[in-house]
Amino acid sequence: MPRVLLALGSNLGDRGATLDAAVAEIGDLPGTQVMARSKWHATRPVGGPPGQGEFLNGAVLLNTALHPAELRRELQQIEQQLGRERTERWAARPLDIDILLYDDRVIEEPDLQVPHPRMSFRPFVLAPAAEIAADMVHPVLGVSIGALWHHLQHAEDVLVICGGVADDRRRLVEDLLCRFPSQSFASLSTYPASQWQLFPALRIRDNLLAPDLFMQEHYRHWVSGREPDASLPKLQIFFAMPQDQMDEYLHVHGSLHDHDLWNRCQGENPAPNPMSCLFTAIPTLTLDPRSDSADLLTEAAAALVAVWPDLCRPAS
Repeated sequence: MPRVLLALGSNLGDRGATLDAAVAEIGDLPGTQVMARSKWHATRPVGGPPGQGEFLNGAVLLNTALHPAELRRELQQIEQQLGRERTERWAARPLDIDILLYDDRVIEEPDLQVPHPRMSFRPFVLAPAAEIAADMVHPVLGVSIGALWHHLQHAEDVLVICGGVADDRRRLVEDLLCRFPSQSFASLSTYPASQWQLFPALRIRDNLLAPDLFMQEHYRHWVSGREPDASLPKLQIFFAMPQDQMDEYLHVHGSLHDHDLWNRCQGENPAPNPMSCLFTAIPTLTLDPRSDSADLLTEAAAALVAVWPDLCRPAS
């Protein structure tokens, strides 16, 4: 039977009792057996409305005969039975259950994405998941849960923003600088130079167009010492879209430099997996550059707060 990894969280009511009851309900699902459960971890809320209480978070490993969509429906029913009401996004809730991994499946549907799109950079997800499923491999990033958690704990404080076109990356950096307090970041008066921008505790790099062999070559140059102060980033924010839609997007939004890079990438017979570009095996937030800029900022800011909670506090 498929091996499935779930994340559970609660920050309303008797959190521990709710999580225990959820695990019992999951174990009673048809064709399902709970194989392991992590400890419950107390964590601060990330990304939602202010004033929320502390979460308890954990992970559950199970074998199930349920197909992904069936499992998702059953889990939503358990959430509702135990008091979940879906209102504001990331708001306080008595129970949240997410499918992190379903064997090595990659599922892209409007109401279900597996692997979970934010699991790779959230400590409150990775810490309990690594307790019980460190060997499970993220099928897009190509690295185990244990390796992702180790990287998030030990990598240098570097953020890389890549993909899309130069204006996408520039706009996101400018919005992030407005979102967080000025004392956290050095002046970026020379931005968008394609060099490291130094913050007191966080370095950020605006990188080039992402697809594939060209960026792999750039990566080899990076780690071979041509840029001796560089390190593998702790987090990657990647602007991605289907390659067959990139030409039209470039025509409207791209600079001459963007077009030149894209043409070079196209000539290299790029790999079919758009996540194969640049740093594949590190925590990654993937964004669609065509999305509303406020939504992009919300997602990116929440990711930075999850990875660097002490540095990236919202400006008052």
